[in-house]
Amino acid sequence: MMRPEEMARLAGLAQCLEPLMEKDYCATPTSSLGPGKTSLDFVISGVNTLPHFLELGRRIEKYQGQPPVFYDLVHKSVVASEKNRYGKTINFGIMEALFPTVVARALSKDSWEALDKVSDVLRSTSKEDVVWEQKTRKFAWGKSSKPAKRDFPLVDAENVYDYYERIIPIIKEGGLRNHHFYMELIGGMKMTRRLLSSIKPDAPVFQSLSDVHRELIEEKGLQKSPGIVADYVCVALFLYLSDNPERQIIWV
Repeated sequence: MMRPEEMARLAGLAQCLEPLMEKDYCATPTSSLGPGKTSLDFVISGVNTLPHFLELGRRIEKYQGQPPVFYDLVHKSVVASEKNRYGKTINFGIMEALFPTVVARALSKDSWEALDKVSDVLRSTSKEDVVWEQKTRKFAWGKSSKPAKRDFPLVDAENVYDYYERIIPIIKEGGLRNHHFYMELIGGMKMTRRLLSSIKPDAPVFQSLSDVHRELIEEKGLQKSPGIVADYVCVALFLYLSDNPERQIIWV
């Protein structure tokens, strides 16, 4: 099982690498999405989450498996993202995608097995996790200029998988595109599999991921919500790093 310190290192490294990758429609070193949404802001947010991924690793170690509750750490990570930077919360989606993936990876022999287990991790969460998930959504979406986000209703659910199933129709009805994000988590991680498959040991990682990122955005019509795919670029980076923790990697 991955040591807590290594888990936190790789989760933080993936979050810092993703905004350094040149890709269409997103914040990159040469393109900003506006105040508070520069590549530097995303790097700062990623570093701020490290203590909470370390705590996640310690809980997994303590329970020798999935902790009874861990979405309180999602909440703490999203709140921590605002330290030392201006602007709105920018890492809610990344945390929603990365935390259950990290748990799944800790319980698996490799990344492909982890991708198979993400939905099981979500089904094994508790009602307390659902409470924390909704509290985090309120924190992240509560200041949105979009009423469909700002006034998002509370939904009763037994676990986070059940919660995501129930909110997808609400998201669609509100005219949001985030249903693509949640369908990925409960639907087999298809985008992430495609992103991860694109990485070759003898080719620049950023270019491979950037090409697939663009393809997925165009296929799904997410030009106005590119962060949905970018969040899973971060997940793919974490998984690749977890399988190659010491490999010298060609990034660009």
